[in-house]
Amino acid sequence: MLFDGQPMRITRVVQWPQVGGRSWIWYDDPELHHAIEHYRVSSEVRSITRLADNDPQAESGKGATDET
Repeated sequence: MLFDGQPMRITRVVQWPQVGGRSWIWYDDPELHHAIEHYRVSSEVRSITRLADNDPQAESGKGATDET
């Protein structure tokens, strides 16, 4: 999908992620932020992980340290 793998600033959360549910977020187009919004709806959430505050991979979204 367009912009996959790129960090995007979330502008709205319609549905927060919850195990067994889905998440639904909106974000502005990085080039036409004043005119176009995109959204993503996840597949079913199977688990939620938390990154440690000192995890060097926290910025990249990789390197989960524990599950909830």
